[in-house]
Amino acid sequence: MASSQVLIDVSNAPSFDVKAVMEFFKASGRKLLATEASVGVRHHVVLSFGANRVPGQPYYRTKIAQEKLIAPSGIPYTTFEVIRH
Repeated sequence: MASSQVLIDVSNAPSFDVKAVMEFFKASGRKLLATEASVGVRHHVVLSFGANRVPGQPYYRTKIAQEKLIAPSGIPYTTFEVIRH
């Protein structure tokens, strides 16, 4: 990642347990953002699934938590929203 200008985050949790998924997105998001800041990544792109449209669904709550970590990081970002049919 040392010479990267953009990071595209398409991570997904290796579990279906909501608590484990929440911890995965929070921990991996913090690690990615810290690494990006330390090596000078200029832009963060995160894949979303329209989580803001169905906030009551447990998996989408975990994606919203992941996305909320990015804004305060100070790294410019784009949320690439994919609508699932």
